[in-house]
Amino acid sequence: MLAPKKVYVCDTGLIKAGAILLTENWGYLLENIVFSHLRRHSKELFYYNENGKECDFVELEQGKIKSLIQVCWDLNSDNEEREINGLIDALQYFNQSKGVILTANQRDTIYHGNCEVNVMPVWDFLNNNQSVPLLSTGHPKARSDPSDRRRPAGNR
Repeated sequence: MLAPKKVYVCDTGLIKAGAILLTENWGYLLENIVFSHLRRHSKELFYYNENGKECDFVELEQGKIKSLIQVCWDLNSDNEEREINGLIDALQYFNQSKGVILTANQRDTIYHGNCEVNVMPVWDFLNNNQSVPLLSTGHPKARSDPSDRRRPAGNR
């Protein structure tokens, strides 16, 4: 089953101006900022959604996995299991060992089996002007064609 479509905008002010929200959705704003940054640096950008688990961004470079990224305002008791498990599921599917969760201002390293999740503030990610630090590339068991479980980001 396909996930509902999600729309990213070029100006996050449009989200605040045009949305009728009962609660603030800072996580969506942060995800939109990350999407805009990744889109400037990558043309191959997808998301993973399988078995009720989602990873926000699957970035490819020349058809190979470059990074797996999850975005949330903060990791807390309400979302930690969902955010981590979505990323871990994608890491395992694509035979990758390292992924990143971008937050507003948290740092941590989480180990789950043979997977390493680097939690870092989004401002650090943006200031370093790189896709994602500390990700494995060219993993010997990496799947070369992840197309059956990827969907274009920005077209959810």
